[in-house]
Amino acid sequence: MSEILISHAYFQILYRYMLQHELMHLLTAAESTHLARLAESNILEKKPLSELNHFLNILKQSEVSSQLYFDIAQNCELKHYGLVGYISSHAKTFLEAAQYIEKYGTLIIDHTGGENIHLEQKAFESAVTWPLWNSDSIALNEINLFAIHLIIQQLFSQQNLKYQRIEIAHSATMPMHIYEHIFQCPVIMNASRYAFVYANHQLDTPLPQPDELLISLLSQQQNNGYSTTMPLKIH
Repeated sequence: MSEILISHAYFQILYRYMLQHELMHLLTAAESTHLARLAESNILEKKPLSELNHFLNILKQSEVSSQLYFDIAQNCELKHYGLVGYISSHAKTFLEAAQYIEKYGTLIIDHTGGENIHLEQKAFESAVTWPLWNSDSIALNEINLFAIHLIIQQLFSQQNLKYQRIEIAHSATMPMHIYEHIFQCPVIMNASRYAFVYANHQLDTPLPQPDELLISLLSQQQNNGYSTTMPLKIH
């Protein structure tokens, strides 16, 4: 099985969640120290997904929340997603933002081998899609779904950007009515892919003005070896 590497940002999000909800006692002293060190590291560095899954499994077994991945995702900010930072800083429209997602995905998740994040455009609807890389990535993908959704809601809070539907390539981890309440649209589970699906006219929705802090973050990413012209793949 190919290894998935993830940004240290995920450990920052998890650490913040556990501190806020006073859950650090669920970890051993060594685990607590290790998570704190991971959270303090530069988000441009990456660690194996298995390390995140270790902590998530502890929380799942402890049954701390019936909507654990959504609760964790609420601690995600724009700065935690380099690719979303790029979108909000540079994209003029939602279409341009989706094109950047295709291009710069490995800044946050890097999987050796497989399909890319893809902007799919058809006659009446378009979708930002990505595959279920393997069974170990289910929690990661669910956190990403909720985190991206919450950030989209922040960016377009004054505009009418609605999903046609959400497609999720795994079984529900919580009651379906919670997914439908969160996304406010039809949700299809056990789909062939993950997808945010939009009516085509939504792609023309303008994004906010550039954020200088996020531009600085992007520049740091580029200086760590990512070219602004080289097409990057997310697998």
